[in-house]
Amino acid sequence: LRRLKTFLGFSKGYNLIQSCGFLAVFQFVPAIRYKYISIHRLNGFVVYTLLSLAIVGALMIARRAMGGVPSSQAAIVVMAALSTTSACLAWYNIRFRRRIDLHRRWNIRTAFYV
Repeated sequence: LRRLKTFLGFSKGYNLIQSCGFLAVFQFVPAIRYKYISIHRLNGFVVYTLLSLAIVGALMIARRAMGGVPSSQAAIVVMAALSTTSACLAWYNIRFRRRIDLHRRWNIRTAFYV
């Protein structure tokens, strides 16, 4: 059961973060952002969903990643916390404050952390 959990966590996290990275590129294309707002918004929802599922996958394998060394476990948890926090702040700034500049800044930070 433990090997299955590790395999599913790794394969799920790796595949989801690749898909998330591929779709996130389209979020930064100005033609899509300005002309096709609904596609930009839908793609953003998909990217946030894939990101959250990939973070869950990374946390599933954190105990066994790179030999299970405590420093690597701590690094995975810190990166998960940073990327989750920055994604939540990006969503908050566009949803409730309507600050596009802060939304863009936090999304760029999220892409950097991931």
